[in-house]
Amino acid sequence: MLLATSALASAALPAMAAPVDAVWSENPGSGDFNTANNWVGSAVPNGIATFATSNTRDVTVTQNVTVGGMTLTAGAGNYTFTVEGNLHIGDSGIDVQNGASATIVVAHGVAFNGSSSAGTTNIIITSSGPAKRRSPTTARSTSKATARPAKRRLPTTTY
Repeated sequence: MLLATSALASAALPAMAAPVDAVWSENPGSGDFNTANNWVGSAVPNGIATFATSNTRDVTVTQNVTVGGMTLTAGAGNYTFTVEGNLHIGDSGIDVQNGASATIVVAHGVAFNGSSSAGTTNIIITSSGPAKRRSPTTARSTSKATARPAKRRLPTTTY
């Protein structure tokens, strides 16, 4: 009886989907992070989002997104990410390799979760949507956050 009950209980639990890792397309149709066709494999990542060489390096997060981390590969060039939704970055943080750079323009909100770090990412806060740290960090000394006035006269915040 106990064995049958255990089998029924485990059958009722939904399976957790594995995180989806994806690579930003070399020739995406737009700069929208949330458009599946802009990613190799046509899936918006919720695991590791990788950015390599691309003809579109101005990327806009238009909706709320949670990723396990972001990687800019060696030689990827200069990327600018404008966050209009909320961007949550997991434990893998942001890995910016040689020959790449990342600037995050926070128009809404960015959160670094767990033990994640921003690495050498430049973070510009242009509105009341702050960059947040959800738990203690281990290595964020090389990242910098600055405030710049927004074009629509939104309040600015520096962290």
